[in-house]
Amino acid sequence: MLDSHNYKNRVKNLAYFLLLSFIVFSLSGFCQKNDSSQYNRHFISFAPVNIIDPLSPNFEINYERMLKPKLGIQLSAAKIFTFNALQVNSAQKINGFRVRLEAKKYGFGVNNNKIYFGVQTSYAYTDETAVVDFGGCVYCDRSSEVDTTAGGLIEISPLNDGYQDSIRIFRNTAILNFKIGIRENLGNNIFIDAYFGLGIKLRYVKHNGRIDESDELSEERHPSSQRNAKGFSVVPSLPINIKLGYLF
Repeated sequence: MLDSHNYKNRVKNLAYFLLLSFIVFSLSGFCQKNDSSQYNRHFISFAPVNIIDPLSPNFEINYERMLKPKLGIQLSAAKIFTFNALQVNSAQKINGFRVRLEAKKYGFGVNNNKIYFGVQTSYAYTDETAVVDFGGCVYCDRSSEVDTTAGGLIEISPLNDGYQDSIRIFRNTAILNFKIGIRENLGNNIFIDAYFGLGIKLRYVKHNGRIDESDELSEERHPSSQRNAKGFSVVPSLPINIKLGYLF
């Protein structure tokens, strides 16, 4: 049986460590002697599309502090939750959090636009209750094969040996991304931030409440289904998003 209480304490300690690191780094920027009129700016933003994320709906707040004219650091905190409007199965529940830390190097701007390169690291923890398929092949087509003994056709269903099980999935995810983006001032201190990138994602997943620990997940066509697989996995990360924000 998984000790979820100790498990949550470990991930919360990591989140607190990341938050403390950001505070120390930010204070060092405030203590620098610089011309604050040029780049001592603060940016608060959020991503509206995150709320309808089909895999892990969340509400995220981002705070960015400019340390130098072309160097900024951003901290993000998100609450992951169940969004009833997106639920296909009423038994599916998800709860968790995510923290992100990102360094941005702004290159050049055109009018009110500023293009930047970023290095982002993040950590997420989710506790999900879901109905999962084990055994069989979800996407395989039904097929027929010849029964040589009976001289006829037998229809084969790939899911004959499969079953569904309601389980809890504890998922830890660490991500490292390299991004390119553009921040455009829209006026009245409102801005839009759009980006895309490439990185790697390390997942560690545990299950609780399974019928048979030895059974494998059903094969599914969509690669996101493998996010439920037990153990460690390394997969590509493709961040893309649009944020709205306010500068002051």
